[in-house]
Amino acid sequence: MDQYSICLCGSGKKIKFCKCAPHLQEMLKVMRMIEGEQLVAALDRVNHLLKAQPNEAWLLATRCRILFMLDEREGLEEASARFIRLQPDNSLAKIFRSIVATWKGSMEEGCNMLVQSIADANGTLDALYIHAHSQMILILWQLGYYLSAVAHAKLLNDIAGESVERARYPLQSLLHEARAPALFREDLPSKPDEVEEAWSERYEEANALFESFRVNQAKAKLEAILREFGPKPAVLNMLISCKVLLADVTGAMQHALKLSQDASLSEVQRIFFLALAMKLDPVASRSSVTVNLVEVEVPDEARLVETLLSHESLRSGMASDEAKREVASACEQEVLPKHIFDFYEETVLPDESRVKYRGAWFAVFGKQTDRPAMLIFTEAQYQRSYEEMRRTLKDLGLDLEGAKCRPIANLQLGENYLVGSTFLDSENRVVSMRSASLDLKQAVVAKAIDVPIKCLNGLTISEAARDPQHHIAIKAILLNILDSIIPWIDRATIRELHQKLGLSYPQVNGDEDVQEEVGSAAHFWVDLDAISEQSFMVYLQSALSLNLVSMFSEYVRACEQREWRPEIRDRIAFLKSIILSRLSVSPQDLVARLMEAYDFGRKLNLNIGSIGIQVVQILFTLQQVNQASVMMQRLIEDFPNDPAVQGFIAEIVGSLRESRSKRQVGPSLDQELAHQIEARRSRPSGLWTPDGPSPDPVAAPSSESSGSKLWVPGMD
Repeated sequence: MDQYSICLCGSGKKIKFCKCAPHLQEMLKVMRMIEGEQLVAALDRVNHLLKAQPNEAWLLATRCRILFMLDEREGLEEASARFIRLQPDNSLAKIFRSIVATWKGSMEEGCNMLVQSIADANGTLDALYIHAHSQMILILWQLGYYLSAVAHAKLLNDIAGESVERARYPLQSLLHEARAPALFREDLPSKPDEVEEAWSERYEEANALFESFRVNQAKAKLEAILREFGPKPAVLNMLISCKVLLADVTGAMQHALKLSQDASLSEVQRIFFLALAMKLDPVASRSSVTVNLVEVEVPDEARLVETLLSHESLRSGMASDEAKREVASACEQEVLPKHIFDFYEETVLPDESRVKYRGAWFAVFGKQTDRPAMLIFTEAQYQRSYEEMRRTLKDLGLDLEGAKCRPIANLQLGENYLVGSTFLDSENRVVSMRSASLDLKQAVVAKAIDVPIKCLNGLTISEAARDPQHHIAIKAILLNILDSIIPWIDRATIRELHQKLGLSYPQVNGDEDVQEEVGSAAHFWVDLDAISEQSFMVYLQSALSLNLVSMFSEYVRACEQREWRPEIRDRIAFLKSIILSRLSVSPQDLVARLMEAYDFGRKLNLNIGSIGIQVVQILFTLQQVNQASVMMQRLIEDFPNDPAVQGFIAEIVGSLRESRSKRQVGPSLDQELAHQIEARRSRPSGLWTPDGPSPDPVAAPSSESSGSKLWVPGMD
């Protein structure tokens, strides 16, 4: 640190030009303590100085920084509150308040403070900013604020620059995270209409404020336009972006809901915004299914268990202690349940065959000294078979009318049955839904969603489909099911369901920039047989990047059925092999598909060393060491100058050496493989280890070095 360093106070100025300049020598002393990891001593020194200078900004900031490093959360909350009270426009003070709010789970306050800190920094952000923003993105994601997490990841990437790895990683990670809806992982549609002259100037002012991170001021201007001119699509759309950045999910949902009701928008735009509203807040958008937990006293535990064991809709399940602990936690019980039963619903298919799938669970808790035995089970409006089950429980003397009942979840429609369910055939054999027939998939989805829904005026989907006024809502619900984490649901299933309900399937022209209108919903509505080859390639690569499993089977079909020009045929085959590898159901099939992709990639002169590395990893896991050795030799020959391949091979050699030093494992497994690898590496074009300190071409990497940390047979 010197006089040309950025000041510790958070002003963004260099120390020489900051009001803190007279304190440079004291700053140096404190910073030397911090760099020497003498944090407690540094904190004592800062506290001592604060007694004489209680309002000194650099001392307030440094005290917060040290408390943060010590993970003293209560101390940081108090210190940051004082800091921002004395320095209300200080960017660093707002970063610390953002950290405290994030720790407490107050995401709206945390996002608000962090965005304000960016605006107040005037382009000079403290180094702590990247850490604070990354932490906030992670917590937003964990709490289910997916759209806000992606928006903040893009903001961090834009501000910190793509050259900063820590800033790029959150965005790259979230965009490829298939557990979140695709509607949340790509940009929202841009302005849905033209800006009107009467309010255009105020709108541009709001846009300028938004671009300069003055999000609250932009929001206030936009809301003023709405009050004066009524709901305008362009204004509502920008308000969604504002409220997403501020983690105001309910506010964003309300604006998306208004856009879905705007008759000036196209049908596909209205479907998109309604689906977005349902995703953002299923409860407030009245599209969720409530699951209740019912607790009832059991007068005769032995008789109850005997009856449950013999009931045709129940199967004993979840016997592990971990599963029992999860159930006990959900039931708020201190002891583990003695018995757990899975409740199965049954669906009759068009061919009159039957399939059952798990929809709920029953848990029996034994008698305690202070209370009788208890039966606790989940119950929801969609489980119609419960009527017969409840009659059985009443016959056993259980007082269901006086049972304690409390809601434990509000599920997105479709998640009620489909997420995590086990499916059984008529002989109680597990059915693989990925390879199931289209009739079976369609029937299961139809059963799961055909329940009374508030947003359909209490009608079921099959009932509401008769009324055109509900068609947009039904299509939005079906879009959300297609854009879900259920791996076996594909577009063919949802298209078939549209047809059974008498609804047209939404379609967009993929050769136009339709993502400006419907965002990532374009992936699900584009006609893959009608778009140009160039557009097809763009959509296919985007689907792979977003890992849109629900569309993969459609892309495979289109790759196989369309006629392709000779110059792109191999590239289509390469991408198809990648898709098929994502759909593989066994390691052997995965290796075969990846090898197809590897061969096509080499033919196209693509850098596909990562695919070869993945093949080697799988072969090791399968104990197919000879095949792994052959593949590694091929990797070395094909990519002699690829640092990723070089580092990977060096990591394996180091692992094998370490394994041999611990115990003798036999030449067929370790020694012969290591000998072959080292023979290849000893040639003039041999490998180097990026992290290795020694120039020796066969030097093993340090255990501290980065790498894939691949497990190989013989390693602990």
